[in-house]
Amino acid sequence: MVTGDQPLTAAAIAKKVNIITDDEKTIVNVDLIEQGMSSEEAFEKCTAVVIHGDELALKNTEESTLDDKDPEKGRFLLNWIRKKEVVFARTTPSQKLLIVDAC
Repeated sequence: MVTGDQPLTAAAIAKKVNIITDDEKTIVNVDLIEQGMSSEEAFEKCTAVVIHGDELALKNTEESTLDDKDPEKGRFLLNWIRKKEVVFARTTPSQKLLIVDAC
């Protein structure tokens, strides 16, 4: 799901329409980590993520200097969309196109 809504609103809507099915294994804004896990551990164990558009923009900017043929370019986005349940929140129209192109 890709939306302009706030992350918590997007997560609530995604739950209502069964895009997110397990509250216990959802990370809202990848940086929301509980139970003393690192963000990497929590990301590995979760089945659903809600990614804020600002996080998408940050990652995209970090990789903007990489050559288009570099296999690492866009890896973050591929890792996110490999999750069983994914919601992108607070996205801009141009980010929506980036996500659709990646899929």
